[in-house]
Amino acid sequence: MNSRSYYACRLPGEREIFAFAAEHPLRGITGEGFTIAPFSNDPDGIFTIPPEHPLSIDALPVSLSGHALPDTPANDHRSEILAIKEALCGQGKIVAARKITVKGTPDPKATFLSLCRAYPRAFVFLFHTPASGTWIGATPELLAEISGDTLSTMALAGTRPGGTGGPWDSKNMEEQQLVTEFIISTLSHLYREVIPAQTLTLAAGPVEHICTPITAAVPIDSHDLRSRVLSALSPTPAVCGSDRKSAIRLISQYEPDGRDYYGGYCGIQGKYFVTLRAARIFADGVTLYSGSGITPLSDPDAEWEETRIKAETLLPHLKFIEKR
Repeated sequence: MNSRSYYACRLPGEREIFAFAAEHPLRGITGEGFTIAPFSNDPDGIFTIPPEHPLSIDALPVSLSGHALPDTPANDHRSEILAIKEALCGQGKIVAARKITVKGTPDPKATFLSLCRAYPRAFVFLFHTPASGTWIGATPELLAEISGDTLSTMALAGTRPGGTGGPWDSKNMEEQQLVTEFIISTLSHLYREVIPAQTLTLAAGPVEHICTPITAAVPIDSHDLRSRVLSALSPTPAVCGSDRKSAIRLISQYEPDGRDYYGGYCGIQGKYFVTLRAARIFADGVTLYSGSGITPLSDPDAEWEETRIKAETLLPHLKFIEKR
């Protein structure tokens, strides 16, 4: 197993690729570098990979290990959705996720470059630490951009096939509203000014989402602000649920393998993104994670289809090494 940590990433709308390796990741959100946090936001799983050794993509010290996880059976996914709907008692939202595995010998570097070409507006990332394993993805969702006393974020929820057009249905609008209300309420405890912008439809590969940009300014208390903001926002209802504690309990019950770093966050230079449209890379395959927001209006078959469409963000761009 490779013991060195590394990362490569490309910010939305930019061309420059940052790629670095480090002998050891630092625990927590520490100084410069690439920060990763798991879905659980457990402090023991938060690391920053310092930019010790600049590298080209071709020179990243990729060495893969472990076995890819099995696909989530359709019946298990349906059971989770039905249990969530019952637990919601007519209101709220909880996200159900499933795993999709593609077997083969992965080529992470080629996959990363393919994602960069395909999604110029996404945050494209590839990272590895001994604790986290190797992850790759192209996420459309900004968790927080923190610059001085100002913060930018977005409420991103609701999903339909890209280019659908027309008004959004009530299920997706309700899902989006729950996320927006959570972010505004959370930030109001940290900033004196929290301002949502006009809601829009955001294209994200094969799908599109409802997006409400939100800005916050004038911190109530600047002490350790970055850590407090990230801890308060993650995981958001967009990847967890409107009642975080209840959602995490149900998710841990019905997704026994856990989510690891899927649904957490990663980022660089004060810009942190939700680790969505993400996959873990193993020696013998790639395990993708795909989720959807479950509300009392959800249909299990439609939610399964939504996760299939979301997985198409990565599936066509996975590259494998051909055996000779």
